[in-house]
Amino acid sequence: MAKLTEQQRLFCAGVAKHGNLTRAADEAGYATPNVESQRLVKKPHVAAEIERLRCLVAKAQAAKAEKRDRGTVADALEIREFYSAVMRGEETEEELSLSGDPVKRAATLNTRISAAKELVRVDGLAKPDKVDVAVDLANLSFAELVRIAKGGAE
Repeated sequence: MAKLTEQQRLFCAGVAKHGNLTRAADEAGYATPNVESQRLVKKPHVAAEIERLRCLVAKAQAAKAEKRDRGTVADALEIREFYSAVMRGEETEEELSLSGDPVKRAATLNTRISAAKELVRVDGLAKPDKVDVAVDLANLSFAELVRIAKGGAE
C-alpha cells in the first residue's frame, strides 16, 4: 500500500474529525479543495486511513459516553451541588496534624468564597463585565442617534 504524504494525513484527519471532504482538503492546503477531495477519497490508501481514523474517533466517543453513563464524569448538576456543598462548609478535607495523625477540616473561608464565585459564574448569575450590542445605525433617526450618544440607549 502506498505511503501517505503529510498533506494526505492532514486531509484524512480532517475528514475523520468533521466529515466534510472539501473543508478537509482546504484545511490540508490543497489548491483546489473541491476537486482534490474527490480525487483523494478514491485512492485506496487514503480511504483506508480515513476509515481507520473514523474507527478510532468512534471508539473514543463510545468510551467517553460509557464513562458518562457509568457516572465517572460529573454532569452540570453534580458540579453545582459540589460547589454548593463547599460554599456551605459541608465538604471536608483531610490533612495531617503536627503529630502526623489525619484530621478532617472544613473548607477555609477563602475556599468557600471561591466556590460561591464559581457557582455564580457556572449558573450565569453574574452580570458580564461587557455586553456586545449590535445596532443597525442606518435604520435609526437622527434624534435616536443623539439620544444614544448621550447615554440614553433605551
